[in-house]
Amino acid sequence: MTTALAIYAAVVATCAISWQVYTWRHGRQIHVVVTVSKAHPILSDGTVLSMVAIKAVSKTSHPLRATNSAIDAESLPRQTWWAVQPHPLSSIPGVIAPFDSGEAFFDAEKLAEQRIDLKKPIRGGIKLSTDDMIWSEPTVLET
Repeated sequence: MTTALAIYAAVVATCAISWQVYTWRHGRQIHVVVTVSKAHPILSDGTVLSMVAIKAVSKTSHPLRATNSAIDAESLPRQTWWAVQPHPLSSIPGVIAPFDSGEAFFDAEKLAEQRIDLKKPIRGGIKLSTDDMIWSEPTVLET
């Protein structure tokens, strides 16, 4: 009986330690969901802009630093468009607070001038200070 109790206690202790290691590692990993969508912000003077928004939602318990945002368009293969001059409405680059979000905006007309076709799938992405690049699923923004 004491042998069975000792084995049971060893198994429970091993499971408890394993669970602590798992939760510790999981809590320190990066969990971010990136989406790309069409946005129409209205300025204080009533002007309506046509923009492409990249939204990054943090699902981590620690702040993340987003250093840049980018668009990858199927209409221009092997070319990634980085936000060299962030739009004034953008909160990326910047810190994304725990369980919060940040957005980057690209002018849709300027993207069209660069031959990015919003009727074909595009992906939005953010680059983190850890050099991780996180991309959205390919999305068609116009039909």
